[in-house]
Amino acid sequence: MSQYRKQVKPLIAVVDDDAVLLEHVKLILCDQYRVATFSGGEQLLRYLELRRVSLILLDMVMPAMDGEAVLEKIIADPRFCKIPVIIMTGVTDDLVETDMIDLGSVDYILKPINPKVL
Repeated sequence: MSQYRKQVKPLIAVVDDDAVLLEHVKLILCDQYRVATFSGGEQLLRYLELRRVSLILLDMVMPAMDGEAVLEKIIADPRFCKIPVIIMTGVTDDLVETDMIDLGSVDYILKPINPKVL
């Protein structure tokens, strides 16, 4: 057995209902991270049952289950509550930002995504 382990890149889950944005974020991050993309919160929650992720980038406004509902489920589950969640949204309301931080997200990124900020 080799003394050296191959370093595995951290896995980031990105959730957004915009396929173009998912691809854009994946291209920004793929050199330094493994990236799994999901078009909805339900897909992410099923994936978390199978895989451990290092970070979740979560859209706030989605049709079936919005980012707030997904965040609440993540925070409420002892298996997932330690995973940092960063909200991505075009909503610029300060109240929404503070609400998401109060709910348990670690940060907030405005859309359109600036690669340097991400």
